[in-house]
Amino acid sequence: MSFHENNPKKIFSDEWKELQIAVKDASHDYHLMTLSTSTNNKPESRTVVLRHADQENYLLCFHTDTRSPKYDQLKNNPDVSILFYSVNKRTQLRITGQASHCEDNELLESKWMGMNKNSKECYLGEIAPSEKIPNGKIINEVINKDQNTNKFLGLENFTRIDIKISSIEILRLHHLGHKRLFCNLEKNPIDYQWLAS
Repeated sequence: MSFHENNPKKIFSDEWKELQIAVKDASHDYHLMTLSTSTNNKPESRTVVLRHADQENYLLCFHTDTRSPKYDQLKNNPDVSILFYSVNKRTQLRITGQASHCEDNELLESKWMGMNKNSKECYLGEIAPSEKIPNGKIINEVINKDQNTNKFLGLENFTRIDIKISSIEILRLHHLGHKRLFCNLEKNPIDYQWLAS
């Protein structure tokens, strides 16, 4: 969003275009996002990779291991917060939404088959994510590096998390004054509100 742009619809649209670019461009500032969940009323944050941005349905997606704590956290409490920050544009996106796991097995299989060997190995650790590694080891060993024998090995641990967005807050930092726009996506049409920063 340009500092001189004041049309909320244009600002909102421009940021969605950036998110869609970031899905395929690993060097884009929005390619990595901070995902916050909660468990036992305690917040937890981690960085995940943006894998899909669907403006029509207001969805953002990332991949995860179904054995990881965040997967159970999202099943128990689907309310999430996401944070993006672009150093280049000095723009922050604060997003709230509801997470759900993908139940489309054909889509998951297609995503899996499109992944390279190294990416698939992330789902082949012999120890589940966040579990303690036995003494004498530092790295979680891969169960079976020979994926040629079974191209679906590890797929049972892989899923996509879809986040249905309820709000996006866009903050543009500038020495002449910060601009902060709240976009309520639960309203139809979207309700735009400028906020003090």
